[in-house]
Amino acid sequence: MRKHLTAAMFLFIVIAAFSGTVAAEASLDTYHTDDQGNEITEAQVGDTVEYFAEVQNDENEVEDATLNITVDSDVYWTNFMQEISFDGGVTFVDATPFVNEVDNPDGTYNYNVAMGSLDPLQLIILRWQGVVENAGTSIKDATVYHGTTPTDTSLAVLIVTEPAPPAPTNATTAVAAGTVVMQKTGAPIGLLVMAILMLASGILLTRRK
Repeated sequence: MRKHLTAAMFLFIVIAAFSGTVAAEASLDTYHTDDQGNEITEAQVGDTVEYFAEVQNDENEVEDATLNITVDSDVYWTNFMQEISFDGGVTFVDATPFVNEVDNPDGTYNYNVAMGSLDPLQLIILRWQGVVENAGTSIKDATVYHGTTPTDTSLAVLIVTEPAPPAPTNATTAVAAGTVVMQKTGAPIGLLVMAILMLASGILLTRRK
């Protein structure tokens, strides 16, 4: 009897150990898109660009989830807007109440996003949108945490360049377009000039008489 009890207790402990040590791990994906929704790594000055950070929880509930984004960038954005969706992108709300921005001594800055509890398989999407105003490079290094434990990271890099200058105008073509071409059957220019001079001389002589 004691042997059977010992075996049953051992089996119970093993089952409890395996079922109780399953850790929730949310995955993270970050990327930039253009105004058509296409994923990009390059843009031009004046383009509208969006940055997405998607946190996908697994089948286990999470009580304290945060997202940290370290930004190293010399690119300025105008018309900046930040939104967050807690239902997989169905609805977005202003992300300001959930985001804390911290400036770092090295010139970078952090965005700390408090997501709170995550339901099983819940998808949270952080979205930034703006117009890039100058050439440069923007590096966004993101990490998702369960409490103080990091579970996944993602890096998104955007290179912004100046638009290509317009093609130079062909000077020869431009001059030719503004020139009246003499017809082959017309009088040579030398003869025309001589005739004008002779006519002018005749007028002067007549007037002198």
